[in-house]
Formats: sequence, C-alpha cells, structure tokens
Amino acid sequence: MNMGLTRYHMTHPNIEVIAQFYNDEFLAPFFMRHYSFADKIRCIIDLDTTDHTENIVSQYSNATLEYFKFPNLYEDELLTGNLNKAYAESEADWVIVVSPDEFVFIGDANHYFANQECDVIPVRFFQVYRNIDDDDLDPIVPVQLLRRYGDPDVVKGQNKHGTKPIVAKTGKKIKWMHGGHGVWNPHRFTFSPNKLIGAHWHMADPCFCIHRRLERQVRMSSSDIAKGHGSHNVGNTEQSLLDECNEHLYDKQVF
Repeated sequence: MNMGLTRYHMTHPNIEVIAQFYNDEFLAPFFMRHYSFADKIRCIIDLDTTDHTENIVSQYSNATLEYFKFPNLYEDELLTGNLNKAYAESEADWVIVVSPDEFVFIGDANHYFANQECDVIPVRFFQVYRNIDDDDLDPIVPVQLLRRYGDPDVVKGQNKHGTKPIVAKTGKKIKWMHGGHGVWNPHRFTFSPNKLIGAHWHMADPCFCIHRRLERQVRMSSSDIAKGHGSHNVGNTEQSLLDECNEHLYDKQVF
C-alpha cells in the first residue's frame, strides 16, 4: 500500500523555479510562459528595478514575489547566497535555479522528474542569436521555436562553460557557486549522466539585449570586477554588442 502511494506521489512531483529579476520586463512574459509547468515560480525582485517587471510577473498565478536589495551595486556572491537560501527553504521536490534569460527545455516535466533518481541534473545551455531568417520575438510563441540558431562551440566560444548544474532535488544541502556554474562539494551528490538542453538568451536579439547588457555593466560592483565575476559584461559598447549580433546572423541551428 505504501509503495503504491509513493509511486503515485512521484508521478506528480512538485516543481519550483527560482529566479532573480532586474529590469526584465521584456523577458518576463517569455520566462513566465516557458516555466508555466512549475507549481511555483519564486520571483526575487531587485528593489532597484525601475520598469514594469514586478507588474508583469505578478499576473501569473504560480508566481510568488520576494524582494532583495544589493547594498552596493550588483554583487554575484550575494545573489548566489540568496538563491542558495531560497533553495534551502523550498518545499518542492525539485527546483530549477535560473536567470530570466535562461530557458531549460524539459518537455513533460511531471513525467521527466518522476523518473529521476539523481540529485543534480546539468543543463547544457546554447548561446543563441537572431538568425537572418528569424521572425521578431513574440511571447505567444514557445521559446524553443523562436531562437534555435547560435554558437555550438564547447571549446572556445560562448559555450565554453555552457553547462550549469542548476536543476536539483531538494533537501540535499546543495550550495551553488557564483553564477550557478558549479556546486560546492560535488562528490556528495549524484549527477545525472544525461544533460538537459537549454537556450541562453543573453544575446538573443538586438531589440533588448544591447540595452540590457549595457545596463548591467554599469551596475557591476567593484568587488565583482576585482574578482572577475561577470567579466563578459566588462568593456562592452553598443557597437561591440551589435557587431557580435551581426557576426552570428548566419549561425547553424543548434537545437
């Protein structure tokens, strides 16, 4: 009897998505629709946000809003600590810890998570760009159909460090390193040998990414700059970012 109840429970795992938002009103509709399968999306709103991000995410029934303020500009280690705290507090069975520009492709989430026995599932993110044949972005269209072209290089390109262990079972005392690129004491946990696939929209379209990246560059703390955190946001200009977008207009399809 107990085994039957356990199996029934495991076919309906509770899933929580955790993300921190700062002036992400453009990405928010794509993000919230993409993760609509989650029982809960914990939206941690940066109190320095000045756009309509808060109003947008609050319209979704599975969203819960929390607030956080950096004492001295953006600091990656403080954010990571906040995300680790949110993971430790989660009452879900599984959590997905992402940025608003990160989209994990899972398919039937209930079926997928019901059949996982590991502690951590790595996600292989592809850096995607607007292709010459792509249409304008439309939040009604599923994310995986919008930007499918990009950088496939896992050796030296944007995807050199593209795998992130950010899907995790709760109750395992997992703590992520800055940026979610690793976990502390990985030998304590079991990792799935099969990676999930995801799209990183950091440079998905000039219509939003140039302004977004320049805005974040200005907000970097001296501590992050000194430690080399977020180095991809240092030294950018509008022209250099536009040039990067143009260089990828003819990329091959990556998923």
